Amino acid sequence: MVDRSPFRSPQLQAAYLQRHESRSQAWPKPFVERSISTSWGETHVCECGNTDAPALVMLPGVGSPAYTLARLATMLAGDFHIF
Repeated sequence: MVDRSPFRSPQLQAAYLQRHESRSQAWPKPFVERSISTSWGETHVCECGNTDAPALVMLPGVGSPAYTLARLATMLAGDFHIF
């Protein structure tokens, strides 16, 4: 079976996953992580903010993780229910 991992070594994979986990902690607290089934497959969604406020859907660029929007989400979480 062919290894299709994007990582050149288990050490690089561990370093990436550790960095990803630490960067993910920047998302506004509290938040809920959801997995939504779509016609394109499973989509990971982080939900936070004021649940009584208007909904705001934030979409990172293709191939970008949600935490790239963490700073903006933090600024908007008081005024919006963010997905």
